[in-house]
Amino acid sequence: MARKVCSKCGSEKPRSEFYKNAECRDGHRPECKRCFLNYMANRYDGRPPRERFAPRSGAELEPISYVYLIKLPDGTPLYVGKGRGIRYLRHAKGTHNKSLAAAFAKFGDLPIELVKWGMTDDGACLFERELIAKIGRVAHGGPLVNMTDGGNGLAGQLYPRKLGVAAASRVVARRCRQSIVRP
Repeated sequence: MARKVCSKCGSEKPRSEFYKNAECRDGHRPECKRCFLNYMANRYDGRPPRERFAPRSGAELEPISYVYLIKLPDGTPLYVGKGRGIRYLRHAKGTHNKSLAAAFAKFGDLPIELVKWGMTDDGACLFERELIAKIGRVAHGGPLVNMTDGGNGLAGQLYPRKLGVAAASRVVARRCRQSIVRP
């Protein structure tokens, strides 16, 4: 059986201990599986969450949702949201929330704090609702310009445009019923 030396740990191992990669000259990654998995596990430490691919072999999906807080320049909370990947950066490009769009137009870039990450979608729904309730929406005398009490975002799902945002939100609300607690 052919053997190969790992570029990270330097140990000689059978080729079966290296992931296949058609772009590499010998058809396998330069580092062994153990070193590669160690690299991937430590790659995101201290960084904002990014969309990650979870194994599709029936393993438990990696929690990749987070809750973020957009603030005014003086530090006043403005908006609480949940998302995946780079969702927290997309508000500056455009949003259907007129109050939030006006704040971006007036101040330009606003500070965004990733409050909590590494959660499941249901966990993010619950945490978003709790944070919005704790800070308070403008409709209830608080500073947040959120249009709802939270927990009913589209969670990355695509729905037919004719369904509408309100109907799509109800569909998602049914999906994470355990995490939506009506006050």
